[in-house]
Amino acid sequence: METSVTIAATPSTHITVTPYGASLSGDLSPDEFREALSQLRAVKDAYHSALADLVAYGRNKFGDEHVEATLEQLHFEHADCLRAAQIGQMTLEFRTGKALTNEHYFVLGQHLEEEHQRESWADLAAKHGLTALELRHSIARGKVTRTAEIERQSGKNTGIHNIQSVAFDFERWERQVGGEDEILKWPPARREQVLATLEPVARLVDKLRSAK
Repeated sequence: METSVTIAATPSTHITVTPYGASLSGDLSPDEFREALSQLRAVKDAYHSALADLVAYGRNKFGDEHVEATLEQLHFEHADCLRAAQIGQMTLEFRTGKALTNEHYFVLGQHLEEEHQRESWADLAAKHGLTALELRHSIARGKVTRTAEIERQSGKNTGIHNIQSVAFDFERWERQVGGEDEILKWPPARREQVLATLEPVARLVDKLRSAK
């Protein structure tokens, strides 16, 4: 069965979106064309938060086992499900009230466990107009941090990448893929790829430990 989504561009013109493309039922003016593109962009931006809310509904209505089986049957990407799970730690009411982006909510869900912490950092992000990247680094440093400071401390444009930044990015990747327990469940071929990538780091660690 072909899946389709309909966008109401105007009362008389609808856009039908399928896995193969989009078709229009009528003509659009320049302003209507812009609005149609805006609606399509909004659908893309809302993907992970909408997935989070639908999964939450499914778990409450049908149970975890049914939801997991359905996600697998429909071939949802594991990374998308993990991102949605992070965003879903905050209620729709919370997200609507703060009016930040999905990227902000992903950062809040990924790096903060307590609701009052998310509340406080969401307010700071809104107050100071922080980007999601600035919010992530601000949480890590415990203070509002701007892009210029992030670039300076990470060594950007200097040819030197700060080791703390490397470690932070690695920890972020590890959380995104589900942590150590999830990584250990990966197929042997995928684990070998990770080992090959991390081999230079492991060698340096061994040398540092044995150095006098």
